[in-house]
Amino acid sequence: ELARPRMKFLKVPAMSEQKKKKLKGKYQLVYDEGIVHNRKRNQLIVEEAERNIKDGRSVLIMVEKLDHGRILEDLCGISMPGEFVFLSAEDDDEKLKKETDKFKKGDRKGVIASRIWSEGLNIKSIGCVINAVGGMSEISSIQRFGRGLRADEGKVDVLLVDMLDQNHIYFIRHSLDRICFYSEVGWL
Repeated sequence: ELARPRMKFLKVPAMSEQKKKKLKGKYQLVYDEGIVHNRKRNQLIVEEAERNIKDGRSVLIMVEKLDHGRILEDLCGISMPGEFVFLSAEDDDEKLKKETDKFKKGDRKGVIASRIWSEGLNIKSIGCVINAVGGMSEISSIQRFGRGLRADEGKVDVLLVDMLDQNHIYFIRHSLDRICFYSEVGWL
């Protein structure tokens, strides 16, 4: 049984023309500048996480790159000290288990996770999932948002937050692809 998905899209502010000009080259270089190291975009993610925690929802932020997770963890630590932890495959099993248990029990309000939480994890109490990744993979989107779709006692719906990136043609196409996919699966 699944919780009802509620979609929310955050429009990423336009970068300055000077910064947009730097978004050239292979996709990974563009991704690092336009997604991972985009201060306005990252601040938007943190503000959304903070708003959801204040509304009583636990928050999962999904990232692709380890640098991105560390950046978001630092920003969350400034506005919400002690509320978030970043978990990745680099962490030992003891830390992963301890932090996962804290999140399940509600002792930890937010987790920023890499692919390590994309599959095979069952945490029913997640109230909000933020896709900080971008990209266009339907399977990856289902896996990321699937973490929050698990039904739980008293849980009717889950907020799924995605980014509308407009700073490069790659990002625009990927955002539009994801919106079409969400519509096809009935999440919109």
